[in-house]
Amino acid sequence: MKKIAYIRVSTFEQNTARQLDGLTFDKSFEDKLSGSNANRPELINMIDYVREGDQVWVHSIDRLARSLIDLHKLITEITSKGATVHFKTESLTFDGGDHNPHQMLHFQC
Repeated sequence: MKKIAYIRVSTFEQNTARQLDGLTFDKSFEDKLSGSNANRPELINMIDYVREGDQVWVHSIDRLARSLIDLHKLITEITSKGATVHFKTESLTFDGGDHNPHQMLHFQC
């Protein structure tokens, strides 16, 4: 089981240092691109890298995706591999077996 970070900012000028500050990871993936779509090189690499039992940590929901459709697709893709997705800011966790209605409500807001 590995602890994996996915970090994203929209431009090269923005600083990623505060995202997931204080946590340690086995592997980190960082994109400096808009979140307007899921076609981001390090996001794709992270999804390819993730294995069963891994934990993917993201600072906040908007760092993973900007649209609900992309967000749902990405979480489904990661959790279908047996990994867990944690959103630090929102204190939300999703895994393949987690169908907590309260969490799903926050996920869709």
